Amino acid sequence: MEEAVVYFVGRLSEDVKEEIRRVAAERGLRIVAYFVDPPHAKSVPLWRRRNYLAAVDFALAHRIRNIIFYSLSGFSRSLREAEAELQRLESEGFTYYFLKP
Repeated sequence: MEEAVVYFVGRLSEDVKEEIRRVAAERGLRIVAYFVDPPHAKSVPLWRRRNYLAAVDFALAHRIRNIIFYSLSGFSRSLREAEAELQRLESEGFTYYFLKP
């Protein structure tokens, strides 16, 4: 089973955590860490979100190449920003997954 980190924006309930674990297991992924930014972070650019940066740094430091995002709307409010960041992640060898659009 490959390892993965989770990045989430909002209040991470146990129900949502269980949904993420279930989908990760279906894809053959084992979650090793969760990184959560508060709900208001949705309006902040990705490069200024403390826990998003921590998730990527942690993954790089531990040679984890899978990142799970709960939703595209939680990842970024800007389509251009999201596209640029996802391309950057791919160029660094990451595979990313979204549970919801």
